[in-house]
This record gives sequence, structure tokens and C-alpha cells, in this order.
Amino acid sequence: MDLPKIQIQYLKTIYRITVEGGRDAKLQDLAKEMEVKEPSASDILKKLQDKGLITKVSWGRYTLTKKGVAITEAIIHNHRVLENFLAETLGLDPDMACREADRIDSAISNELARKICEKLGRPEQCIHGRCIKHFD
Repeated sequence: MDLPKIQIQYLKTIYRITVEGGRDAKLQDLAKEMEVKEPSASDILKKLQDKGLITKVSWGRYTLTKKGVAITEAIIHNHRVLENFLAETLGLDPDMACREADRIDSAISNELARKICEKLGRPEQCIHGRCIKHFD
């Protein structure tokens, strides 16, 4: 699914809050994190709902659908693999590796990310110590 970068950022943020953080993704928290006003955040969330990627669980609270989790986990996998590649193979510092990975994590194919991951020896963690979920 080809998504605008801003929608991908929202998906990754919702994933980090709900799946990795174990708490509700609240509109006000998302707006603050994305550095926008609540109406702007609400507009993006509505677009993600229309695509079936998130669902509103109660007033101002959101979670990813199964489809949203699958897409977001693939993007996060690509991001973390790319971070490792950029830092270990190309020698970028972790912050720069993260920024660069963020620019291309949703643009590369999952197959390419898996091949890079294999070449790196299937690391269990990214350069920040976060888990890399492998899709076998």
C-alpha cells in the first residue's frame, strides 16, 4: 500500500504507543507528538480509518487494525534493518542512520529489506536496542 509519509509517521507512532507501549493512542498525545494541532491530527486519523488501518476505540482513542499492524510492522522492520545497514556497513552515526532510514523505510520492498537483513546475519536488535521482528 502506497501511503503518504505523514500517514506512515502516524502509523509508526500509534504502533509505538499501543503495541510497544501498551497504552491507548490518544488524539491529544498524537497531535503533540506529531507537533500539530488536534484538528490536523484528526484529519490524518480519519484518512487512516477510511483506509482500514486504524480504528477509533472510544472518543479520541485509536488503535491499529490487523491490516494496520501488518503494514506498520513491515515498515518498522525495514527501518530497523536499514538503520543497522547504514550504521554497520556504511559507518553512519546512529542518529543519521535513523534519519536516513526514516526517509526510505517505506519505499524499499520488503524483499529487499529481508535480503539486507540476511546479509547482516539476521540481527535481533536495531542500533537503538529495539527488537527486529523477523517474518519467516
